[in-house]
Amino acid sequence: MAIYNSRKIIRESLVVLIGVTFITVMSGQLLHTRVNTLITIPVILILLPPFIDTVGDLASVLSARLTTALHIGYLEPRLGRYRILIVNVVAITLISLIVFTFLGVVSSLIATAIGIRGIELVTSVLITVTAGVAATLVMELVAILVAFGTYRYGWDPDNLASPVLTTLGDLMGVGCLLLALFLIGV
Repeated sequence: MAIYNSRKIIRESLVVLIGVTFITVMSGQLLHTRVNTLITIPVILILLPPFIDTVGDLASVLSARLTTALHIGYLEPRLGRYRILIVNVVAITLISLIVFTFLGVVSSLIATAIGIRGIELVTSVLITVTAGVAATLVMELVAILVAFGTYRYGWDPDNLASPVLTTLGDLMGVGCLLLALFLIGV
C-alpha cells in the first residue's frame, strides 16, 4: 500500500507541471502557425477545444486502466501480446472512432445552426475522424509508455499520467488536426 508523502508529491508534480507548461506553449505556437487557415474555417474553431480534450482524455483512460492492471498483477511492464493490453488499446481506438465521428457531426451542425459557413458535413467528419484516430493511436503508445514507466520507476501515476497525457494530447491533437486539414486539402 502506498503511503502518501507530501515531499514526493510536490517533487514529482512540480517537475511535471513545469515541463508541461513548455509543451502547452508549443501547442499554442503550433496553432499560431496556421491561424489564418483556422480563421477561414470557423467550424474547426468550434471543434478544437473538445477535440484536443478528447485526445488527452482517451490517453488518460488507457493509462489509468493499464496502471491498475500493472499494480494488481495482470500486466507486466513490457510490450508483448498481453490480452489485457490488446483489449484496452482496441477498445480505446474504437471509442475514438465513434467519439470523433460524433464530434465532427455535432460541430458541423452547430456551425450551421448559428449561421457559420464553412466546410461540408462529410468533410468535417473526415477531418475530425482522420485527425482524431491518428492522434489517439500515437497517444496510446505514449499512454503505454507512461503507465509502464511510472510503474517501473515507482512514480505515482496520479502525479504524472494525467498532466503529461492531457498536455501531450493537446499538442498531438493540434498537430494531427492541422495535418489532416493539409492532407484533405482544406
